[in-house]
Amino acid sequence: MSPVWHRRRTARATTEGVGGPHTGTMETWAFGRTVRRWRDRISPNAVGLPGGTRRRATGLRREELAALAGISPDYLTRLEQGRATSPSPQVVEALARALRLSDTDRVLLFELAGHSAPGPDVVPSRITGSVQRLLDRLADTPVAVYDATWTLIAANAPFDALMGETSSFQGLERNALWRNFVGPANRVVHTPAELAALPCQGPKGSRRRQAGTRWPERSRRHRRLHC
Repeated sequence: MSPVWHRRRTARATTEGVGGPHTGTMETWAFGRTVRRWRDRISPNAVGLPGGTRRRATGLRREELAALAGISPDYLTRLEQGRATSPSPQVVEALARALRLSDTDRVLLFELAGHSAPGPDVVPSRITGSVQRLLDRLADTPVAVYDATWTLIAANAPFDALMGETSSFQGLERNALWRNFVGPANRVVHTPAELAALPCQGPKGSRRRQAGTRWPERSRRHRRLHC
């Protein structure tokens, strides 16, 4: 038995009572069923959305969760219905973050998707509960969260209004260093003197080199950033 199938079978047994009883067959798509169950249990107020009195959904609407995770509602629909069965680790991480999952539930979600949760050699991209609560309280203030390599993890609506839409960023586009030194930059305008004071040898470049030493796997993925 391959490790992936073993993890999926074990995870299905663990989710009985979370995503409903499983059939015991390998064709059952427990990932989508579990995401739907967790979507129903989280209130809009918990993620900074208005509740209202005319809501038919017991928890988050599908389009609300999709927006929080940065994926399309159509793709989330296909995931929940089992018509899409190969979510990437990035999508799983985004869903875990949007659903405010605990560490245990996050690991389970990765297992249900056939992945292992990121190990110690990968830069953490999970927003902790304390940081998420801070984001919720600063809902009217432009805020963005970056990982140790200055890769964007999350940005709120005021930040997008100030700095430009970020939800469409993919791959290196999400890295602040790449966007400022190689890519299309952003809305911030620097004078020549300010640009001269922002070399890769500055604080950001130093922190990224430290991150590359601590998390070698992520460093290999970002070796095109020659800072």
